[in-house]
Amino acid sequence: MAHLLALAKLVSRPWSKPHLRILYFHGVESRLIDRFRQHLEHFSQFFRWVSLSEAVRMLEKGNLSAPSAVLTFDDADKSVYENASPVLAKEKIPYCIFAVPCYLDVGKTFREKRPRSVMTWRELADCLAEGAEIGNHTFSHVNLAQCSEITVQDEVMKGKCVLEDRLGIPIVYFAYPYGQFTQKTRKIIRNLGCCQIQATTQRGQMIPGHDLHCLRRDRVDLERSPEQVEFLMRLADRLYWLRQVKRLFAQTLRRARS
Repeated sequence: MAHLLALAKLVSRPWSKPHLRILYFHGVESRLIDRFRQHLEHFSQFFRWVSLSEAVRMLEKGNLSAPSAVLTFDDADKSVYENASPVLAKEKIPYCIFAVPCYLDVGKTFREKRPRSVMTWRELADCLAEGAEIGNHTFSHVNLAQCSEITVQDEVMKGKCVLEDRLGIPIVYFAYPYGQFTQKTRKIIRNLGCCQIQATTQRGQMIPGHDLHCLRRDRVDLERSPEQVEFLMRLADRLYWLRQVKRLFAQTLRRARS
């Protein structure tokens, strides 16, 4: 792994220059708490941890003076409340949770074969009280890239309104379920005027002037070592465009066959 990481460092964009990254997780299982700590320690070597709100201001105003990173969690997984939040509170690292009201209402996800437990509304409010930021992840975690314009509007607005009503705060951040979006969904949501950002799962660095309605996020799989995750992130700096080309090629083939 050391040799591969050294090679990736040679081809990636320098991490020492001011730029922003957003890392995202789902759960932090009990057996992986130490691994989670290792990731935090590892990436603290390269980045200054900032809140999502601070990151947005830096991208808007151009005052990004150092390599910086944001931590986000999708789905409001129960293990984030139980395992991650105490670690982050001790280390004084800010974070944002992208929550799904339908999941919170029933206490579990329903997109996997094995549903995962999610926070209660009270636990999410506790995270908020302790300093976490909260974002909208749609009302029921649908794939917006496959939805009609009306469904996109309903899912985004209903998710935002329910979160605001239950938590009593403005909800101005949005993340795509499954990371799936299109130019059409971006336009629909931007035109709604309901959020400052749209967060995707496309990997990579960002600098001031980056489109806030197409923020990049690097997925962190805690089954991988910090060095393995760094390797993937560094490769993405130069080669993520190949994945996009592959995706567009597959879409073109599907359209030609239909």
